[in-house]
Amino acid sequence: MAKLAFLVCFMELASIINAAPAPALVDRNLQFKRGLAYNNAALTKLFQFPGNKISWMYNWDSVSNGGEKSLNYVPMLHSDRPDHTGRWMANVDKGVKEGITSILSFNEPDQCG
Repeated sequence: MAKLAFLVCFMELASIINAAPAPALVDRNLQFKRGLAYNNAALTKLFQFPGNKISWMYNWDSVSNGGEKSLNYVPMLHSDRPDHTGRWMANVDKGVKEGITSILSFNEPDQCG
């Protein structure tokens, strides 16, 4: 049942992303591909300095929990646990409206289930 729910969620997500207008680009060093993984959102602010080449961040969750606003946040669907899947679509939908352009799925798919 959970796997069917994932399939439905991803199909819905594809339709949301395809239907969403492209967000206006903000100067977030988008020419760089380096990302920042974090557990403590307050620490993301330490990565804002001259010459920084980090342009995006993620935290194994579907909300940034207060991460640095100048970095692109990429939500992650970490597992098929109900506490992740139950809020995934609502959080991604809100994120798309706020300008997210990418998502991550399972962190370690070989460990799922």
